[in-house]
Amino acid sequence: MRAGTSMGGAPPKATVEDEDALWLAKFPHRDDRWNNPRVEHAMLTLARECGISCVEAR
Repeated sequence: MRAGTSMGGAPPKATVEDEDALWLAKFPHRDDRWNNPRVEHAMLTLARECGISCVEAR
């Protein structure tokens, strides 16, 4: 990927460096009916608590 290319998808996103790691920050879209990033985080937390291997989310 070249610098400045899109991460894909409609909702706004940004890459963030924190403690020598890269994270994908997702933000709510103004037209969303609910906070999609918060719901995605909850689903990842639930999956991890059920023993399903998934990415770390904060």
